[in-house]
Amino acid sequence: MPLPEPTLPALSGLYSILVGGIGGTGVVTIGQTLAVAAHIEGAYSSNLDITGLSQKYGAVHSHVHFATKPELIHASRIGVGEVNAMIGCDLIVAAGDESVSKLSSSLSCAVVCTDLIPTAEFSRNPDWQSDVATLTGRIQTVLGERVLLLEGQRLATALLGDPIMSNMFMLGAAWQRGQIPLKLESLHRAIELNGVVVQMNQCAFLWGRRAAHNLVAVEQWIKNQAPAQVISMVPRIKRSVDDIVRHRSAQLEAHTGQRLVKRYQSLVERVRLAETRLGGEALTRAVAHNYHRMLAVKDEYEVARLYTHPDFRAALESEFEGKYTLHFHLGAWPFAKTDASGKIQKAELGAWMMAGMRVLAKFKGLRSTLFDPFRNNDERRLDRALLDAYEADIERLLLGLTQHNVAIAAHIASLPEVIRGYGNVKAAQAKVAAPKRDSLWVKFGNGLLPAQLSGSSGMLP
Repeated sequence: MPLPEPTLPALSGLYSILVGGIGGTGVVTIGQTLAVAAHIEGAYSSNLDITGLSQKYGAVHSHVHFATKPELIHASRIGVGEVNAMIGCDLIVAAGDESVSKLSSSLSCAVVCTDLIPTAEFSRNPDWQSDVATLTGRIQTVLGERVLLLEGQRLATALLGDPIMSNMFMLGAAWQRGQIPLKLESLHRAIELNGVVVQMNQCAFLWGRRAAHNLVAVEQWIKNQAPAQVISMVPRIKRSVDDIVRHRSAQLEAHTGQRLVKRYQSLVERVRLAETRLGGEALTRAVAHNYHRMLAVKDEYEVARLYTHPDFRAALESEFEGKYTLHFHLGAWPFAKTDASGKIQKAELGAWMMAGMRVLAKFKGLRSTLFDPFRNNDERRLDRALLDAYEADIERLLLGLTQHNVAIAAHIASLPEVIRGYGNVKAAQAKVAAPKRDSLWVKFGNGLLPAQLSGSSGMLP
């Protein structure tokens, strides 16, 4: 598609660009590319990279100044309200206090990548969520229509097959929008001098220009090509209770069979009838979600079923070309060992284990029976204790449910969300959940701790 030449801002004094993104994605490279291009044109430049936790997907900022005279660059760091242009390679960083404080409603413009990328916080908090509308709203409040929002990660992956190209893509979009006071030839030369995947970087820059000029045409071009996949963070969809029950029932059918489906649906329906009289559905929703979690444990049989499912093979074929070899790292008996501290050490097994998985998946009917060889290991005993405790909790809630304590009841029914992981990790999380459970029962209204279950007042046996 033909591209018009943008009107570039005149470099008559000082011009400041802030590049913001996350570590390990090339933010520093964008800043250096701009500085080198300025040097090629004979301009003076200053480049300050604030990397922070750059190796842990933390925020990274590159402060770039251009000037016609060196004395005009009086500080390496861009001051409050002094940004001429911002290239937001990551939405969370671009909408953060550090970035927004540099923007001016009368001076600044920006291009921002709106894909949500998990940050270091996600590894610490699995419930981490963020909202695109709220984050983009922070920037638009300051800049109004002088900000271009693009799904850079998705577009770069669809166009170039690699989301890492999104940052150079955003630089091209910023240049096409007339936000970079540097010539096209200088930027191309700077990319060449960097010497890293030059052709792909220049192609990403070009596609960024095209997206800034005519995004509809770019999207149409993508639709006409073979679809590419990109993993992104999206807000959780709030399904109806009926949708949750249908979805989870299908999973339980595949997990164990109709016996588990009936057990699940029976309890959820009893909770729904009790709560309907009170005019709500929060408790029913919590039970529909968390009772499924208690029933559909990811035990040895379930792992075997998932690995031997056609979807797993299809996923491998979509990711890898040619011949490849599978290796399995298993922490289950009889392969796992324990170290001197008692922690389980996984064993590495070869591709032959897939045949064993197929056999194991066919014997899922043995689950929890006397013929189940895994029935009495620590994890399975913990799973049964947690399930018994959860069912007892729901029965007790139904006996004492009122308009005044239904909200607390929903919190009690949601406690399994705290108990994540496997093995010693899951056991530790169950211990964390136990005092929370006791505290919630006190708040439920009768001032008494729950009856001792399996010899404990907590969720552990």
